[in-house]
This record gives sequence, C-alpha cells and structure tokens, in this order.
Amino acid sequence: MAELAFQRLRQAATELLFPPSCGLCGCERSEGTSAAEFCDDCVASLQPPATLVCSRCAMPCPAYQVELGQCVHCQPLKLRFSAALTLGPYEGVLRQVVLKVKHPEFESLAYQVAGQLAGRVQERFPALPFDLVTCVPMHWLRRWWRGGSAAELLAKRVAKELRLAFYADALYCRRLLKRQAALTPPQRRLNVRRAYQVSSSFDLRDARVLLVDDVLTTGATANECARALRRAGAISITVAALARSSGELA
Repeated sequence: MAELAFQRLRQAATELLFPPSCGLCGCERSEGTSAAEFCDDCVASLQPPATLVCSRCAMPCPAYQVELGQCVHCQPLKLRFSAALTLGPYEGVLRQVVLKVKHPEFESLAYQVAGQLAGRVQERFPALPFDLVTCVPMHWLRRWWRGGSAAELLAKRVAKELRLAFYADALYCRRLLKRQAALTPPQRRLNVRRAYQVSSSFDLRDARVLLVDDVLTTGATANECARALRRAGAISITVAALARSSGELA
C-alpha cells in the first residue's frame, strides 16, 4: 500500500512539474484527453472530414459517386487497388503529422496516429476482409539514410490493432528512386514503373491485402505496389494512408 501511494504521489508531482503536452501542436493538454498524446483540438482535427470522398481513390467527389467507386478522378484510370481510405486531406494538423512521422524521433506519434487509422479501417470495413497488412517499401539505401520507414511503423501498429498478420517485407523496392514530391504526375508514373516486387519468400496467391502508406498523392506508388501484389496472385488490395493530397491522380 505504501509503495502504491508513493507511486501515485510521484506521478502527481511529475505532472505538476511537467504538464502533459500534445504530441501534435505542443500545447498543454488537460487530464482525461480522449487520445493519449493529443489535445482535444487536435483529436477533433483527426475526425472524419465532412467532405464526401470516392470509395475507390479517396478523392473528394459528389454524393452520387461515393459508392460507385469510379468518380471523375479515377473513372478513366486503370487502378490496381480496389479501394482507398485516409484520415483526411493533406492539410493543417494532418499535414504536420505526415511530415513528423517521417522522422524516427516521432515514432511515438506514428504509433498514436496509426491507431486512428486502424479505427478508420474498421469503420469502413467492419468485417475486416483482409488476410494481411503490408506497407509501401522504401529502398534500403534511403531507409538507412532516414533511419527508418514511416509506412512500416504505421502498418505494424495497424496490423496489431486489427489483429491481422503483418508482412513487413512482402514488397521490396528494386532501385533507388527519385523523390516523388519533386516530380510531375507523368514523371512520378515513370519513376516508380516496375520499381516494386513481391519477395519470393511470400506466397500471396488469393490474398486480400491492406497496403499502408503515410500519404496518397497521385496514387502512382500505391498503384505500382498493387500491380506487383496482383502479379503475385493477390486478389484485392485496399490502400490505407494517413492523408490524401489533392494532386492529380496517376
């Protein structure tokens, strides 16, 4: 009893001297905040956006196109993934999140926001029609340079939350790519063309795959990963990303 009382006293003293702060905006957060490391305002900013989005490519679209899976953005395209979902548009707080989780020092933030993404997946697909979770891979040299992979961190937590198998190395990047952010949509398509392959160690025949990334921009990278997964025998690929940029689709 004495030890328990001491632990509580120490915790109270710590919180008094070092008030808990939000992992996103850095402001002091109140006790009982609805997410372990986020203040109420930032939690609210990560809630589902009011804007309707296409069930296939996650781009904003009119209500009548939402469930068709072929909005004006993706209808003329040959997308290899079956559906896509995100926490919201790549702006404001969510943009800050995406930029931060790319760095190893924000691993705890990646862990927290991945839990939000897992919740969104479960809302959209209550029956969880997936056999496994994997992530968009990073070339080994770029991964070494950055000190880790944001997509892998996110995917690992999503898989844990959804109680699905996590295949971290199912996909690999065959060559060092140029930075997609600096390229036009046509250049992005060319940059990632045939860049991804499924490892021979994995049998993905008839697999239903949840593919995780940090941001979905033109869709070129996700599409090439989906192409590789389908070549390996996967029958469906759903993309889950933290944010959706409004850039032109690939």
